[in-house]
Amino acid sequence: GNALVEVGRRDAALQRFRACIKLKPDHPHAYNNLGNLLRDRGMVKEALHCFMTACRLMPRFAAAHSNLASLLKEEGRLDQAIAHYQECVAIDPQFAAAFSNLGNAYKDSHRLTDAIKCFTTAIRLDPGLPVAYLNLGCTYRDGGRPYDANS
Repeated sequence: GNALVEVGRRDAALQRFRACIKLKPDHPHAYNNLGNLLRDRGMVKEALHCFMTACRLMPRFAAAHSNLASLLKEEGRLDQAIAHYQECVAIDPQFAAAFSNLGNAYKDSHRLTDAIKCFTTAIRLDPGLPVAYLNLGCTYRDGGRPYDANS
């Protein structure tokens, strides 16, 4: 399935992941990959089911928690998104993008101090992650600390 995605054959990949799940219904990676394809097609309910199933089958699957959290955030379910991002970074404390995404969820929840901590952690883990710098600066600005945004 992943090889098909890489060459742009997303319909075929979708069929392969579904076939994989039919043959092996306890395969968390197949659910996670299928969830990504379904999300890209706007099939939110089905994608949520796939990501939740992947997390249930493999509770320490950081990428599945991150994907689930991102979709929950897009759906405005911030508290649930935050919980899954927190689980993700607890599983993989080196996952810089997840810290940045958690920071965005905190920012959207008006928890600016928590957001700043997450963006700072993301930058420490991956100094080449430009979105974390942008989000940190915007959070400082939105929190009334424009001088900190310049540093």
